[in-house]
Formats: sequence, structure tokens, C-alpha cells
Amino acid sequence: VEKFKAKRFDAPANLFITTTGVIVSIVAIISILEIFDYSKVINIEIFALSGGVLSMVFAFIFKSIIESFFASLQMYLSDMLRIGDRIKCEALSIDGYVSGFGFSSIDFQNLDNSNIKVPARDLIEKTF
Repeated sequence: VEKFKAKRFDAPANLFITTTGVIVSIVAIISILEIFDYSKVINIEIFALSGGVLSMVFAFIFKSIIESFFASLQMYLSDMLRIGDRIKCEALSIDGYVSGFGFSSIDFQNLDNSNIKVPARDLIEKTF
């Protein structure tokens, strides 16, 4: 299977950079609002508390996606899979090669040339 190159995927690294940029931007906006004394117009404490509550609601709603993202991150950091690795897992009906990675899923091409996209969380839970 020479069409696949064994390389490490860098999607989580790009996500780290984007997430860090968003966090720095939010902190910068809050700092600028405090410096220019906009606390009379916008109550920063209520803004921060409502952001915390919204993040908990989103975490509850997107629980499986978040778990799959961290499973994908675990695979990335421990270097479990590379593109071109052969995988056989009866529980997920996978018998083929790794063809790609996403933030929360892994793409496989079976030996019969069918493509399967499996959540990374399922791959970690059902294979061990």
C-alpha cells in the first residue's frame, strides 16, 4: 500500500494554536475593557460568569465530541497511529488502512476499498 505515506498528523497542533489565540484574544478584550473603565457599561463579572455557565452547557451537549477530541489528542501525543497503518478491529468492522485523521475521528479504507470514519473515542474504548 504505497499510496499512503506513514506520517504523523498535525491537526491537533493546529487546534492548539487556534485555541491559544482565541483565549489570548478574550483575555485581551477583557483587559482593554477594564483599562478603559467600561465596567460601568458592561459588568465584567456577570460576563465572565455567564461565559462559565455557557461553557458547562456546551460541555454537556457536546460530551461525545469532546471525548473523541481528547481521544484523538491522546493518539496524537502517544503516536499510536500513523497514516498507512493496518488496523483490524472486529468490534468496529474495520479491516484496512488508516487513510486520514480529523479532530475527533479517524478515516479508514477497508481492504474492499470502502471508507469508514470512526470516532477516536470508539477506537480507543473498543480495541483495548
